[in-house]
Amino acid sequence: MCCEKGILNLDVIIVTINVSKRGGGLVEQFGTRLRKARKDRGLTLEQLAVACSTSQTVLRNYEKARRMPHVDMLIRICEALEVSPDYLLQDELSFNPYEDKMELGRAVGTLSPDSLLLLRDFLLSLQAQKDVDKH
Repeated sequence: MCCEKGILNLDVIIVTINVSKRGGGLVEQFGTRLRKARKDRGLTLEQLAVACSTSQTVLRNYEKARRMPHVDMLIRICEALEVSPDYLLQDELSFNPYEDKMELGRAVGTLSPDSLLLLRDFLLSLQAQKDVDKH
C-alpha cells in the first residue's frame, strides 16, 4: 500500500502517521472541512471532481472520512476550492482567504454611499503605500 514498484510513497506514510496519532480525527475533520468548502463555493461533487481531474467517488470518500488524499490531490483540491491546505488539515480553522474575501464583500454591500467613498479612498491609499514600498 505504501510502496509502488519498490518506491516509498512518503505522502501516504505521513498521512498514515498523522491519522494514527489523532485517532482518526484528522480524516473526519478533513472530510467535514472539504464538504463545507465545496458547498461554500457552490460546487457539486461532480463539478469539483472535474476541476480536480478525479471521480465523484474519490471525493465522496474524502468527505465521508473513508480516505485521505495524496499530496498532489490535496493541492488540486485546494486550488479548485481556493483554500489553503492548512485550512483543510489543521485542528483550528485558520486564515482562509476565500472566506475572508466573501465576508468582506458582504460587509461592503451593507455600507452607505459615504462609507463606500471612505473605503475607496482608504483602499487607494493602501495601494499607493504598497507601490511606494516596492520602490
